[in-house]
Amino acid sequence: MRGFAIRQIMRRPLKSVLAAIVAAASVAALSYMQESIAHSQSEIDRLYDTTAVAGTIRPQVYNHPVRGIGDLIRPEALDALVESEIAADLYREVGHGWAFLVPAESDGSLPEDWDAIAGYNKNAASPVSSVNSTNPIIAFSDMDMFLAEQSERRTGTGSGLEIGFAQGFDGASFMAYGDGAIPVIISEEIMQERGLALGDNAYMLFAILDTLGSMEGAGGTRVRGGWRHEPVVVAGTHNGNVEVIVTHYPSTQNAILMPAAAAERLLGSDIGYNILKFHVDTALNRELPAVREELQMIASGLMLRAAWGGQLALSLHDEELRTVVGAVEQSLSLTRVLYPFAVSLSVIVGIALSFLMMLQNAKNAAIMRILGARKRRTQMVLCAEQLIVCVAGLAIALLATSIIGWGIAAPAVPAGLYLAGAAAGSATGAMLITNRPPLELLQVKE
Repeated sequence: MRGFAIRQIMRRPLKSVLAAIVAAASVAALSYMQESIAHSQSEIDRLYDTTAVAGTIRPQVYNHPVRGIGDLIRPEALDALVESEIAADLYREVGHGWAFLVPAESDGSLPEDWDAIAGYNKNAASPVSSVNSTNPIIAFSDMDMFLAEQSERRTGTGSGLEIGFAQGFDGASFMAYGDGAIPVIISEEIMQERGLALGDNAYMLFAILDTLGSMEGAGGTRVRGGWRHEPVVVAGTHNGNVEVIVTHYPSTQNAILMPAAAAERLLGSDIGYNILKFHVDTALNRELPAVREELQMIASGLMLRAAWGGQLALSLHDEELRTVVGAVEQSLSLTRVLYPFAVSLSVIVGIALSFLMMLQNAKNAAIMRILGARKRRTQMVLCAEQLIVCVAGLAIALLATSIIGWGIAAPAVPAGLYLAGAAAGSATGAMLITNRPPLELLQVKE
């Protein structure tokens, strides 16, 4: 029976090749759709797992004459952000307007006349009206991020912020503050004015101001707990071009730059942040709508440090993720919708092609019946001829997908479905022609 079927295949090479090509093309097309679905899903997973969604919490509206250089965002906002477990790579920038830098005495102690050196009248009723210029604190948790922020904030012409380090210091060692004297970067102007040099020891004096009623008058503030002092070491200088989000008072030209960890230790619960920047934990990228809602609750639920200062504004830069993933997800969704229809069409093609080709075997069926072959054996021989051609085409398709790298397991499913359809079409056609009288079949034109 097998030899007869093979001889029949060889007698009609064009029809046999056509049937094999259709079977191979059908499986190849379905395999391509499967691979496209898997690749798209893999790309979506990769984008969700690797795309960094940047977020920022900053003042929305601000108008505070005493805390003008910063000291804006309450520490509760940072605590809420950390507790939410949403933020990764959290960047913190501290602002505190009331500080002075004075050189240490020869014995390393704080000068008794530090206020005269700093140009401040510590006996005045209002600290706001008794100072010519402070050396406000600007502290940050990452040097590269700080410099990038400075570049973004720089407006107009002229050079941006430039920093030079003392021998033995660089950006990494400056940020690696532990114990002992705090490393600070001061302006070139203050270094000359106070007679300091790179590597010198000095003192930073700082105060916490309490507001007393309206800020419109000069008597609206007081120093809480007196002026505090902390030993520092001059680790570098800057050129005075320090930019902050909002500058009302005082000027940041002579700002003291230091690591955020040092400022957080000094100021404690009285600390305030100019800006908080972070990346959303990539594990939460699939839940960005809920993440945005939670961050918005944090931002809208916490006022600035001053009651009249306004609220915090949240920016979540997920445009790239939404745009790219949205396009891939749309393509994936369309392919998934079309795939079942493509499988169904493949099965129908297998049934129809095998059925039609079987009808063209009517004369062969008649000859076999006249020669004494039983009806069942005739059906089996005719079906074997069709299925051998079909299996050959499917084998070629599976071999090709394996060589390409798509594997065999996934294409095996559509191949099996196509083979089942071909078997059903062949069996139906074989039963149809073998149930007719042999003489009638001989009159059929192929």
